[in-house]
Amino acid sequence: MSSSSIAPLFLRFALAVTFLWAGFGKLLETMPVTGKDAALLADMGVISKENAPAAKPAAETKPPAETKPPEGKTAEGKSPVVTEPQTAKHAASDFPGEIRVRRVYGVALVLAHGAAPEQGRMPLVPAKLGEGQWPVWLAWTSALTELIAGLFALVGLLTRVAATLLAGTMLSAIWLTQFGPAIQSGQTFMGFLPSHPAFGLDAAGNPVFVMLFWQLSLVCIALALAFTGPGLLSFDRALFPGKAHKGADDEE
Repeated sequence: MSSSSIAPLFLRFALAVTFLWAGFGKLLETMPVTGKDAALLADMGVISKENAPAAKPAAETKPPAETKPPEGKTAEGKSPVVTEPQTAKHAASDFPGEIRVRRVYGVALVLAHGAAPEQGRMPLVPAKLGEGQWPVWLAWTSALTELIAGLFALVGLLTRVAATLLAGTMLSAIWLTQFGPAIQSGQTFMGFLPSHPAFGLDAAGNPVFVMLFWQLSLVCIALALAFTGPGLLSFDRALFPGKAHKGADDEE
């Protein structure tokens, strides 16, 4: 037995614990939404207007007396303009109160905003992926990938496939949360890195690059597993002896 057959165990543990924690957090914990974000989720079928809490009543004021214009005329004496109904199913005003939803739907909102950014900004994902329930399906796919692939990495089952899926998931997250928004804003270093002070701190006192470095570390761990295999004490080693993990973990 060589040290190279033991090293993947530590990589598998680190990768599995991180993604199992992240996946369960998306499915079990909740986050508040209101206004435009709530309206977007309502259009996706996640929440309904009927279940939305009402806004706090404002102080009662007596409306000014109104004068009724002549029939067929507006107050300015012009004929009323007939407008077509809005095509949007829900508006921000439909959700004045806070609604709590599973965190997985936060991923759906990121995808929806990335597919339809503010005017003049480049989209981060194809527009098709922001339509209908596509953001919801992709968000759930991401969360389930973290859970299932994280579990497979933990026990060493189909390790190379699981690690590749987790690397892809994290690269997507880096694009949507780091590189993409930086390019959108035009505030980049080397054309794609967020333009933060090298050793700056955020409002919470954490280094501004800590999240990006953590994400890149997970990508590197996943890719290392994809190339080296599961190592010792894995289902892959028991089920596919001499095939699925030939290489560094079999050297003596």
